[in-house]
Amino acid sequence: MGIVEWRADGVPFSARFGDIYRSADGLRQAQHVFLRGCGLLAEGDEAPAWAGAARWGVLELGFGLGLNFLATWHAWQQQCAQRPARLLYSACEASVPPFADVRRSAAPHEELQPLLDELEAHWHSLTPGVHRLRLARGQVLLTLAVGDVADMLPELEGAHESLFLDGFAPEKYPAMWQPSVLRAAARLLRVGARAATWCVAGEVRRSLQACGFEVQRTPGLPPKRHALRASYAPRWTPRQRPAAPRAAHAARCAIVGAGLAGAACAWQLAQRGWSVTVLDAAAQPAAGASGLPVGAMSEHVSFDDDPAARLARAGLRATHHAARALLVAGDDWSACGLLEQSLKADAAWISTIHGMCARILRAHAVELDIDPRFKMVDPAIADQLESRAIDQVLYTARLGEFDGTSGWPSREAVDALFDEYPARTSAFGGASVEKFLQQLMDIAGANIRGFDSFTMMKTRINPAQIVFEVLESFEALADATITQKKSDKREAFMAQVAQCAVEIRSEMQGPCASDPMWALRAIDKLPVPQRVGTADYKEQVAETLDSLHRHIMELRLAAAEPHLETLVLLAQRACEAFDRAKQEAGVLDNSDLLVLASRSLANHPEIAAQYSDKFQLVMVDEFQDTDQMQVDMIKRLAGPGACRLCTVGDAQQSIYRFRGADVAVYRRHLEEVRSRDSEGIIMLPDNFRSHADV
Repeated sequence: MGIVEWRADGVPFSARFGDIYRSADGLRQAQHVFLRGCGLLAEGDEAPAWAGAARWGVLELGFGLGLNFLATWHAWQQQCAQRPARLLYSACEASVPPFADVRRSAAPHEELQPLLDELEAHWHSLTPGVHRLRLARGQVLLTLAVGDVADMLPELEGAHESLFLDGFAPEKYPAMWQPSVLRAAARLLRVGARAATWCVAGEVRRSLQACGFEVQRTPGLPPKRHALRASYAPRWTPRQRPAAPRAAHAARCAIVGAGLAGAACAWQLAQRGWSVTVLDAAAQPAAGASGLPVGAMSEHVSFDDDPAARLARAGLRATHHAARALLVAGDDWSACGLLEQSLKADAAWISTIHGMCARILRAHAVELDIDPRFKMVDPAIADQLESRAIDQVLYTARLGEFDGTSGWPSREAVDALFDEYPARTSAFGGASVEKFLQQLMDIAGANIRGFDSFTMMKTRINPAQIVFEVLESFEALADATITQKKSDKREAFMAQVAQCAVEIRSEMQGPCASDPMWALRAIDKLPVPQRVGTADYKEQVAETLDSLHRHIMELRLAAAEPHLETLVLLAQRACEAFDRAKQEAGVLDNSDLLVLASRSLANHPEIAAQYSDKFQLVMVDEFQDTDQMQVDMIKRLAGPGACRLCTVGDAQQSIYRFRGADVAVYRRHLEEVRSRDSEGIIMLPDNFRSHADV
């Protein structure tokens, strides 16, 4: 099912919102409701509103199939004597349709065809985010914000003179007509700006009035009986976003360097009227690395479309536009590439594993009872939400407000827990209820079965033996440090290890050696090694720290064993509070993506069946930075016995263990492939990233 469906009467329809994009006579509606409603088409002896203006800004909520934009562009084009020098058109749209639907929508109108041809050349890679399309030799700028309108409006800037409200009907898409959205749109208007819409619902009129608009209902164009016109005339002084500083007049500047970067800066400043002098040590431009005979543009891709990805995409679009205007296609440049093909071909999925999970979840949101509009939460915000959830549980537990409440431990068990452990501690190896809850939540949150994966078993550990093993690994690392390049930090590390070894071995002879809490305090004395040195040394540091963290977990669980059931119940309550907070915010975190996607394939045969034979080949790079749950999910996509799976990895390049990656998973997979088919492993010993000295 596509974004746009076409009814038998030729009217485009959105299945997602259950509403039409436009009426059968869409262009006349656009001209009557929006252009005349905002005074952009002359009526009687009156000049159009933009006559004599140097620039004119239009803000549209609900770009749809672009008919309002095309009508506005055409009106600007026809009014040569009275039009502004530049037309700045900003629009929000939840989902960008294929250009074939844009062209089909405007096909009956011959006067729009040249505009469609120019627009089509820019209609590519319109992924969520903000895109600027330079049309009519830069005199018409279309800024298209793709995503939920409430999220996109804060991304826009400028003061607009016209506002087109053309979203789906309020009962179909209420988010667009919320008072908060209308207020955000008003902040992007100049006082005196005109607004227009086909919607005359009383709630919309009242919301506009509350935002500072004077509203007037006017005759509509059949089949609409009425339309709405409004003028932004707030009785208060609007609070405008601070404008970016601009030079009062054409300025001068010097640019050092005549390579690609310097030339691009000079070009853009010159386009804005600056007088630019470019300085370079060489006698001609591009004398350095910029003079290489061939170059390729590479987009930064991230599963959550972070600022770096959006910036890279904007840069590629600007470069593509400049290349089309200044270079000869086929000789000087070529618009080709794997990313663009992958965007055109739905069968090719190129992304991070988290991006793949997000795509599966959005595609099956209804079956999985997930909001398809979910966003990825910033890790810092996720930490805050988790901390608040834990704080809430700690507060409730300390006050005993859960008495008689199902799913909570007894009051006596909670009191005993807090008698044994502090609520919080800042020590690296120190035990606290807060740290226990965080660890239990992390373990459950990264497991497809959640807390059901926990089994209450009696641990049989020897704290002294664990301390002995940790001490031996640190002493071995200190011995290996001698072979590395000398530095004050390395000397201090070796001295601290030696001193701690003497103290800890002395304590091991006493009665405290059987106490897990003593073992944690003893381990906490050891210095933290640096991951700097040869590849073998860094690998040894990583293995030492992995072992240390596993032993700390063992000791913490042993120390907490008398209270483990209490902790698990509290962790479950904290996890529920954390999940509620994320749900209310409409966000998921990285663990949610992996767990929910894994469950969708493991627990929903009808979903799994859609992907079991979807891909001819599943290729996974950086396989050493996966975990078992990820591998199990990937294998479900790679055919019977994972026969269509190709992996690339290097154990020495495992860098995401702090995020739960387990290099042992990679090693097990390697052995499985080797035992099944020794020719299935291809070694890649040559390094093409650097020269031999490095």
